Amino acid sequence: MIETKQLMALVAISQTQSISAAAKQLGWSQPTISHHLASLARTVQQPIIQSSRSGTLLTNAGTVLVPVAREILALEQRVLVEIASLNNAVIQLSIGVLPTMGATVMPRIFKRLNDLNVSLNVSEAESISLLESIKLMRIDTAVIVGGPEVVDLIPSGATYRPLLREQMSVLLPGTHTLAKSDRVQLVELANEQWIMSNYPNDPLDNALTRESELLGFTPRCSIRSDDYSVIYGYVAAGLGIALIPASAINLGRTDVAVRELAGKGISRELAVVIGAHAPRVPIQLLLTELSTLNSTRK
Repeated sequence: MIETKQLMALVAISQTQSISAAAKQLGWSQPTISHHLASLARTVQQPIIQSSRSGTLLTNAGTVLVPVAREILALEQRVLVEIASLNNAVIQLSIGVLPTMGATVMPRIFKRLNDLNVSLNVSEAESISLLESIKLMRIDTAVIVGGPEVVDLIPSGATYRPLLREQMSVLLPGTHTLAKSDRVQLVELANEQWIMSNYPNDPLDNALTRESELLGFTPRCSIRSDDYSVIYGYVAAGLGIALIPASAINLGRTDVAVRELAGKGISRELAVVIGAHAPRVPIQLLLTELSTLNSTRK
């Protein structure tokens, strides 16, 4: 019979590629890690780890077992949380959000969840980091920027649900020649320097590049940042222009101009990702509140 500690040891090895590091991560001794891995290998009748110059690696059998192990451990954690909630009126939920969403859209939803006796542990990060936190079961769920690039990174067993599409505008210095225009053609920005994300394969950067190349140019990056308060400062100083989502628009700034892109423009898909380990009751409450986003953003 496969045991929970065997699966925990396997997942730790897959993350650290080292018996000593896996032992440190779990707070176990190295012999304990080795014992559980050996027991698991006997159960499945296949070697699951192998030594190499780069560390302790998984065999093919070990690699196949890892996503299943994650799902089993996630379900075990969910059961424990839900059983505990039977004796506690307050339900726990750990959620990650994009900084722009955390600052604008989500506070109303968090307030509603608190009113429903859901105790929230909220963290902010970019989409790739949030998906990694779900994979490691550090958070239960996350509101992220979705799309094809991100869908491929969804952790095994997790659920991906699109929420809405958010239209992007272009942020220009207030003195820019196009600042007086009602709408801006993307091709008019062919010679501009762009402020882009710190993250490789950022969905918005990819979308900007795709649309630009259809018009015969490739956007040039002048500086990188994911903090929109910083991006506003860079744009105001004339260091570049940037795409900005509706949730990050600051109408109080007079040193920059926010202009819509003509045509179909560029948009981003916002989505919620739910870990297999997430407790069912607060997740359903969260989904109910998130379902109101489309109506409130129109």
